[in-house]
Amino acid sequence: MQIVASFEGVEHANGVLTTQLAPDQVIAIASIAFADSLRTPQIRKLVEDIETAVVARRPEIGRLFVKHRRHRPLMRH
Repeated sequence: MQIVASFEGVEHANGVLTTQLAPDQVIAIASIAFADSLRTPQIRKLVEDIETAVVARRPEIGRLFVKHRRHRPLMRH
């Protein structure tokens, strides 16, 4: 989540869930709180940039899904 949190426009990286499909294939779901000032095209671009950065650093992540949520955990216990 450090990669996600490092982007300007991300208020908080709430959490991530992963599913391993094969030894070198992972799907990730990230819960991210974006700045309220961002408009839809800016968020789309930001998500693309985040996906690119995450896959560059962690190539086993084949797909990253992003869920916009206010600052709160992805799962409650």
